[in-house]
Amino acid sequence: MDSLRIDNGEVRLAINDDPNNLLIFNPKDLLFVEKFYALQAKLEKDVVTYKAEAEKLEAVTELDSKGLPVNAKDRLRFLRETGEKFRAEIDILFGEGTSKRVFGDAIVLDAFLQFFQQLAPYIKKSRTEKVEQYTTLASAKKNKRKR
Repeated sequence: MDSLRIDNGEVRLAINDDPNNLLIFNPKDLLFVEKFYALQAKLEKDVVTYKAEAEKLEAVTELDSKGLPVNAKDRLRFLRETGEKFRAEIDILFGEGTSKRVFGDAIVLDAFLQFFQQLAPYIKKSRTEKVEQYTTLASAKKNKRKR
């Protein structure tokens, strides 16, 4: 029987080397790329706000009787809420439950940065290939012949 096979550009990455736990996304899908870049821009903007809030919390140097900052609970709450926001944004982009599969129950802010840094090359490669399709000399000649 004949079949039709479409390579739509989907990428499947094993999460922490577990072949049964995959992150699936399509860096060739313009809607995904648009959402990815929008999220990246939003998070970059949010980081400025987060840094300002963190600096404000860290500026409190007074210690309690146990030698901890008097605002330790506020600092921890802030970090937890920040992590929860990152997790929610990841779930919006990649699907409900993705952050749980990738990070477990942990909230490690550096892990979110690692996540995006490791995905960026896939997005960049896909976008570069798409742009080159229309901008290299060979492709320009090829596209001109098609008209």
